[in-house]
Amino acid sequence: MHRAWTLIAIGAAVLALGSASANAATKYQLVGVEVQSSPATFVGTLVDQPGTWNATILHAPLNTTPGGTTSISGGSFSITTFSPYAVIGGTIAGGLITAGPVTVFNPWSCRQRFGVVGSLTAGSFAGVLVHYGFPSGGACIALAASFVGSATL
Repeated sequence: MHRAWTLIAIGAAVLALGSASANAATKYQLVGVEVQSSPATFVGTLVDQPGTWNATILHAPLNTTPGGTTSISGGSFSITTFSPYAVIGGTIAGGLITAGPVTVFNPWSCRQRFGVVGSLTAGSFAGVLVHYGFPSGGACIALAASFVGSATL
């Protein structure tokens, strides 16, 4: 009888460990650039791990007023790791972009940061979007953009 309970306990432990590792989320650190503004399309690399990521983020017209928010309505997100090789991705379910203040460096250059948080069908992402451009009427007219953040899948 003691042997039967031992086998049941071992079997339960194996099942618990197997399901825990299968459902464990992994956090990836991301850096990248925006390659297209409509729809907002980003590509980049993983930090401290060989791999790439890309995202297409659908959102309402961007509110650039400091403190203003813009809703993320959908899109797609994908990570490709090279060692081991795997492609992980999903649909962007929603999120929020929050505008920060405009920093003007001189009459020809400025920067504006945006906080970004979003949910995926199986995870989440967050980070800082930075627009680089030229100042005009208190706004920073973007010519390029970068993203630094993380995704948990």
